[in-house]
Amino acid sequence: MTYGPDGNVWFLETQQGQVGRLSPDGATAMVGSFTTETPPIGPPTLLITGVATFAITSGPDGNLWITDEFADRIVRLTPSGSFDRFEVPTANSAFRSIVAGSDGALWFAESGVGKIGRVTTDGQMVEIPLPGPSSGPEGIVTGPDGNLWFSDGSASQVRRLSTSGTLVEFPFNWGIQFGHSGAAGSDGKMWFVYGGKPGLVRVSVDGTIETIGEGPRVWPTFLAAGPGGKMWFTEPTSQLYGWVAEDGTISTFTIPRGPDGSNYYPMALAATPDGTVWIASEGVLGCSFLRVKG
Repeated sequence: MTYGPDGNVWFLETQQGQVGRLSPDGATAMVGSFTTETPPIGPPTLLITGVATFAITSGPDGNLWITDEFADRIVRLTPSGSFDRFEVPTANSAFRSIVAGSDGALWFAESGVGKIGRVTTDGQMVEIPLPGPSSGPEGIVTGPDGNLWFSDGSASQVRRLSTSGTLVEFPFNWGIQFGHSGAAGSDGKMWFVYGGKPGLVRVSVDGTIETIGEGPRVWPTFLAAGPGGKMWFTEPTSQLYGWVAEDGTISTFTIPRGPDGSNYYPMALAATPDGTVWIASEGVLGCSFLRVKG
């Protein structure tokens, strides 16, 4: 999910490869399919789950940009619903996160082949190989310093890449695989989720790495920077959502049950400038959106 240039929240429905729009009043509309030329329009039924094969972000050109890992394409979507598709040079590269860079281009992490990709707003694409045979970048974000930051659990590092291609590595030696989600916080730091271990990783622009919420406390999957300096997260398996304050204090809440009493599982989330955090959740009755004032 992402806050779009038109004031709406945009989300992906991955069962049919569709993209949808969520207005401030909670109304949803499916815009079309980013995986086929003929969109199978329908109601939202399944959002991003587990390890995301698709990601969406707002670009500097006023459009939405989507990763379509299965088709090896980056997709550009205008708010009016027009799609353009650009082929990624390396097949099966497992690109699951994308972010607007400080240079006016879009950057994405290719975890399957150890590369960082860059695509301009007119579709020109290059790939930057990362050193090391086991590199697997995930969760790419743009930091307040204008650099790209991403986790690389396969190489036991957090890495910083300038838009001109200069790479700096910061060891992170617990042998933990990072999850795919990352976010730049309003505290001027970069946040990443673990994979296979509870807690969050917070990184300063000087490369200082700290962990928050280790032990049995939180098992986040998705992240979004919210109002008041909070980093919001969802825990699908525990049916929880919550936030971490700048001082490291953690607050969690249980996602409401469905109208039939069934469980809902919080997934992707996005914050808007008015202080609202939207959380997409899945259940047996389909998907729903929870609106929370931050």
